[in-house]
Amino acid sequence: MNKKDLRLLIIRIVLGCLILLNLFAIFRFSSQTGTVSEQTSAQISDIVADAVVDDYQEKDEPEKIEIRKSFDLMVRKTAHLLEFGALGSLIFLLLLTWKIHLGFQYAGALFSVLIVAVIDEMLLQGAVDGRAALWQDVLIDLIGAAVCCTVILLIVLLARVFKKLKMGAH
Repeated sequence: MNKKDLRLLIIRIVLGCLILLNLFAIFRFSSQTGTVSEQTSAQISDIVADAVVDDYQEKDEPEKIEIRKSFDLMVRKTAHLLEFGALGSLIFLLLLTWKIHLGFQYAGALFSVLIVAVIDEMLLQGAVDGRAALWQDVLIDLIGAAVCCTVILLIVLLARVFKKLKMGAH
């Protein structure tokens, strides 16, 4: 095996491991009961509130609870965007290591994320006590992946343009 093939194999293994870790994190969060999930969101909302609300730490506890609740939906939906944005990015990067059409790589990453999102939301969360399966969350998951994959797609396309320009200049 030459150095280029070995490097490609290592990249694929690393990306595959990162994908598995990302899936583990997604399914671990989704398997939390409603109570545990709410506590996790409250902890993160508390951190966000402390960062953006003036004198948050000096407020009394009932006021802090109201402030945290105001951030809860944003924190939960942002988590969906980030988790699945990362998953889509990793899958897309893995698919980019094979010589197939860029459009198929992009679509394959998004389709893979869609499958994971449906399994996560409809099968896993729908079966967990205190949790609900929401199609809106599947859509948010797909949007997170689409945004991240589109950024990568634009970078790849720009790199190809610059490579052609550079080759044409010589």
